[in-house]
Amino acid sequence: MLEVALHNPRQHKQFRGGPGPLVLARTGHKSALWTAADRVVNSSDSFIEIVPQRTGVSLALAGCEAECVCGRTCDRAGKCQLRLPASFTIGDTRFEITLGNRALTGRQLQRLSNDKRDLRDRKSSAAGPSPDTLSRWFAALSSLNHWATSLQQLYVQAARCAVEAIGLDGGIVLRRRSDDWEIAASYLPHPELGIRCDVAALEELLATPQTLFHGASDSEASDGSAIVLSPLRNAAGELAGAVYGYRSVRAGNARRNIRYLEAHMIELLAGAVSEGIARIERETETDRRRVLLEHAALANCNEGPVEMVTDEREVTMLFADLRNSTALSTALDPNETYELMSQVTECLTAAVIEHDGLIIDYYGDGLAAMWNAPADQSDHAELACRAALRMLQSLPEISADWAHVIETELQLGIGVHTGMAHVGNTGSRHRTKYGPRGTNVNLTSRIEAATKQLGIPLLVTKATASRLSNCIAVHRVCRAKMPGFDESVDLYSLGSPTSDAAVTNAWQAYGAALERFEQGRMQEAASVLETIDANVREVPARFLATHLQQELCRQLQRRSTDVSAKTASGIITLAMK
Repeated sequence: MLEVALHNPRQHKQFRGGPGPLVLARTGHKSALWTAADRVVNSSDSFIEIVPQRTGVSLALAGCEAECVCGRTCDRAGKCQLRLPASFTIGDTRFEITLGNRALTGRQLQRLSNDKRDLRDRKSSAAGPSPDTLSRWFAALSSLNHWATSLQQLYVQAARCAVEAIGLDGGIVLRRRSDDWEIAASYLPHPELGIRCDVAALEELLATPQTLFHGASDSEASDGSAIVLSPLRNAAGELAGAVYGYRSVRAGNARRNIRYLEAHMIELLAGAVSEGIARIERETETDRRRVLLEHAALANCNEGPVEMVTDEREVTMLFADLRNSTALSTALDPNETYELMSQVTECLTAAVIEHDGLIIDYYGDGLAAMWNAPADQSDHAELACRAALRMLQSLPEISADWAHVIETELQLGIGVHTGMAHVGNTGSRHRTKYGPRGTNVNLTSRIEAATKQLGIPLLVTKATASRLSNCIAVHRVCRAKMPGFDESVDLYSLGSPTSDAAVTNAWQAYGAALERFEQGRMQEAASVLETIDANVREVPARFLATHLQQELCRQLQRRSTDVSAKTASGIITLAMK
């Protein structure tokens, strides 16, 4: 299994490939980004296929052959063989590839001791940092929380502090998301010295959350990087991420390790970041409550009802609904129905809260939530989609608990959309309720309802899908005209990245069939659809096959109502709410 890291001025990503080939695609032009190939891509992209081999990897490039610099003479077809660990650049992006189970260095990590007796006994032949260095360290730490007004800004400044103030070669801030490590920010003024995080060290930190570092040891002269990492915690005291720094062991650099005092400074930096995380979390929660509390207080005065200020802003909205709830209610007695709905609602609510969302409202068998209001959230689309995926991951556990009562598995329908909305009082002058209003709210509701007709649990619009990271697999489903809306929308399915070849092949075949369908090449589309494994439930092949057959019949004009011109656009009309 391969570990692949990439870095350029616009992004820093690290992800683990499966046993098969890993394909990356470059999207955009002026602000080009590299993503997994099975997510949303534009036309005229460049591709890299990384194939594991017994002694290394083989690269196959398309559209970027002339930009590749790998230290080898590649043929004109854009193919070459590299031994691991491997590094190469394409344009301004540096890539590093290693085996996923191999640490960056064989050196053992030390645990930072806070025992005063241990500190007194510790001896060093080094002169230690100068007064100017110490002054710079503490000035940077003291001002850290004054810089940041958002988590992302806090992470960026912390990464810079590890390099510019403490003197390491690279600084990275990682966060825990969906039980995995994700690079939140980095400052690597010399990426040629290394861009990859040591996953083995991160897993050791997860097991023993305390500061770890490569200090003075018998292996001081070893090659590689000396690293230091310290845990970040949220307001609840839970592990939320890590500050990670490294020093390159190379010619011209006399320092072969992380000094004890430097490790302490990284620990203090992580503590300052943790305080910032807790502060911003509290401020965000305060912002969410403030609007309703202020107006509730005013309403209790003798001044009569007041108007809540309406704010027009971009939000990401999520609608979630439990499928077949009426049938379930009929099959269960009232107490069982109440208990089941309570468990489902708790599951949905936990997913929203865990991903910093705001519950708009509950209804009988579902809820509505939004992000980026009242407080700003730069990654609101990503947070909403992660919450949706968490809902789908949590529901099977409830199904298992009720398997002795309910014969079928519980199913959700979830719709997510990003757009402008008027956010404010959606209740009345006498009873306020904070939430969004506007056509985009209605569109989100229609998208949730469309999941039932398409036969898949989660749909998002292009406005949301285009903002997602490559940690989420995105697949285009169709272009649809929603009831009550004149403009069509592109719909996408979301999922976690998978190494299942059957699922990957099914989505590739579906994409090819959809492309032919939208071009009016119906017979070809039908032939491609027939190659999809019927056991792959993630792909809405039956939905597309049904509409494809309708278009074929319409082209034959067997009935007077059949109009072949409607097939030219490739837009599917969904005739339900």
